[in-house]
Amino acid sequence: MVKPFELSEQISTIHGQYLSPDTLLHSLLNSTDSEKKSIVRLWITEGIPYVFRNNPMIYEQVRTWLSAQLGINEKEITIIGSARTGYSLSSFPNYGAEYNSGSDLDFSIISMDLFEKLTGDFNCWISDYSNDKVNPKNDEEEKYWKLNKNGVPNQIKRGFIDHNKIPYKNTYPTAQNLGQTMYLLNERIRLTKNAPFTKKASIRIYKNWDSFIRQLMINIEFMLQSVNRDTIHSEKYLSEVGVSNSTFAEQKHLESMSL
Repeated sequence: MVKPFELSEQISTIHGQYLSPDTLLHSLLNSTDSEKKSIVRLWITEGIPYVFRNNPMIYEQVRTWLSAQLGINEKEITIIGSARTGYSLSSFPNYGAEYNSGSDLDFSIISMDLFEKLTGDFNCWISDYSNDKVNPKNDEEEKYWKLNKNGVPNQIKRGFIDHNKIPYKNTYPTAQNLGQTMYLLNERIRLTKNAPFTKKASIRIYKNWDSFIRQLMINIEFMLQSVNRDTIHSEKYLSEVGVSNSTFAEQKHLESMSL
């Protein structure tokens, strides 16, 4: 027997291209895990980012240029964070803060090929670093090199990697290309009429869509937990958006895995 698609009452009331901070929070707090994932896919990863709503073709030109620079498909490039929604999805009390000129354009690339190439660069750098073929320039750089040496393998296991954790040298061509590309992107955006003001554009490379959505879900869950932790701010906020603090109090603790 063929059955119709069924929506819960909560999900069926969500509509519009851009959700307000109140609507998004209320929807996430009152949805199942499966429904949360649907909300993340539709409103936090897809469509025209809020900051490009008045000039969407600038966003598309950026994606077209990035795809040519990096040898990937335009559809593998998206924006998340406050540039996507128009406000911060960080933990309370910063949740809901409007995007402004001090905010970042957080690009995400979902590409197995680029992920594997960048992972190869990282492994090459670790080998060179461990065998004294490359050395940090100063104590400050050494501190970050040690942090990256220990931290990036955990990123890779979770299916993503940040290019700026690898030195921009000719021997690590993918990392170097990404570094140069992001420098040029920041300059081009700065010079483009009607492009959004931004502190900087950053990028993270994901192995596949499952890794991408999983990491976003971790970040969302951590944000939701902060609603309960930040009691001074959240109790007033939750009452304003029509959510009882006890709705969330029963959710299990999840250690932050966002970097």
